[in-house]
Amino acid sequence: MAEDAGVIRIKLSDGEIVEYDKNRLIEESRFFADACAGSEGPHEIPVTTAIWGKIKSWLDVPRSDDNSEDSELRRFEKTMFNANNQPEIFGTMIASDFLQMDLLTDAGIDFVANMMRGKTPKELRRLFNIPMDWSPSEISELKEKYPFLKDSDVFDPVD
Repeated sequence: MAEDAGVIRIKLSDGEIVEYDKNRLIEESRFFADACAGSEGPHEIPVTTAIWGKIKSWLDVPRSDDNSEDSELRRFEKTMFNANNQPEIFGTMIASDFLQMDLLTDAGIDFVANMMRGKTPKELRRLFNIPMDWSPSEISELKEKYPFLKDSDVFDPVD
């Protein structure tokens, strides 16, 4: 079945096939701009139905020339990323990067940067569930080599 001139058929990683407005996708995604130039769909992408739903919601927000923090798009992005669900946040960022959707990727990067701002290494390890993988001997060696680390909490275990 050939694609309708105004619709792109997309096969998601969990097997679902969805359709979306071709012009809108080409406008926001360099991936789809390139994909639509050479082949018919469905275009397979490594994005789940749940993450596609977030991307689709973002695509559906009306655009304006107003790029201020108070624009409808910026307010939507804050709401979308404030879900505090790290797998969804990072899944959306990975998908938007794959699809070359620069505005959405940048919004995710800004959100994560703000999450990290002002945090100590210990707080960042706790926030992102990063284990302390330095051995006690490696920590001692680093503290000897870099005296400013002697009184630092960088190597403290996460509670």
